[in-house]
Amino acid sequence: MNDRHEPEKWRVLCELASREQDSSKLIGLIAEINRALDESLKPKLRRVCTSSVSQ
Repeated sequence: MNDRHEPEKWRVLCELASREQDSSKLIGLIAEINRALDESLKPKLRRVCTSSVSQ
């Protein structure tokens, strides 16, 4: 589980991307942000899918 005091990975990556000047590094950061968001959403989507199936 994610510690409440530890920022989510995608937030940290977004902060880095907001300051990145190199376009190729920015593209890499955006790809990492997408992966991190997918990972953070998986548990939430599973809960929604399983709760809608059980209703």
